[in-house]
Amino acid sequence: MNKTTTNIDKELHVYLLQRLLRPSNDSMLNINAFSIGGGTGLNKEAWEIISQCWEFDYMGAAEFEYGALPKSLKRFVKKNLIGFELIIPADKIKKIWEVQRENIKINDATVYVICGLEEKNSVAEAIVKIAGDKFELKEFSMFPDTLQKKYVDEKMRGFIKYCGWIDIINDFMFFTDKEMYERSLILFEGL
Repeated sequence: MNKTTTNIDKELHVYLLQRLLRPSNDSMLNINAFSIGGGTGLNKEAWEIISQCWEFDYMGAAEFEYGALPKSLKRFVKKNLIGFELIIPADKIKKIWEVQRENIKINDATVYVICGLEEKNSVAEAIVKIAGDKFELKEFSMFPDTLQKKYVDEKMRGFIKYCGWIDIINDFMFFTDKEMYERSLILFEGL
């Protein structure tokens, strides 16, 4: 993945974090153009390719719509992309209510990251901050919840279905699902 990059490693501020879902079995059924404002900026072929890797969750805010995500992806693919595994220390993850109430000990969490080579350190720091709920995001990320879902009753936490996230301002992505990460790496290596 050798491409040019325009950003340097710096402290990032995260505000628009798009949630991603596992792709459904029928790729044509999961093309939900309305989840990002009518799909502005992505043609049918792009939707079909992306739908093999993930589905977009509806974020409910105009900032995520009308071309913001396709513009981010266009910038993203111009970077000198790398993929890496990031371990988030348990003490950096904001405990969800059920974990606090039951005083459950949580372990370090593994996430899989794709970003520009020159941004690796700042992206890793930003993801740890997201896990600690340290940014005021436009919409809930559900990332700390997702990292802890295995520690609580699935009946209570069954709504947590998110497996990936894209920062559409800083143009990086990360996953808790290794298969989604690997499919995405293959996708971007081919561009």
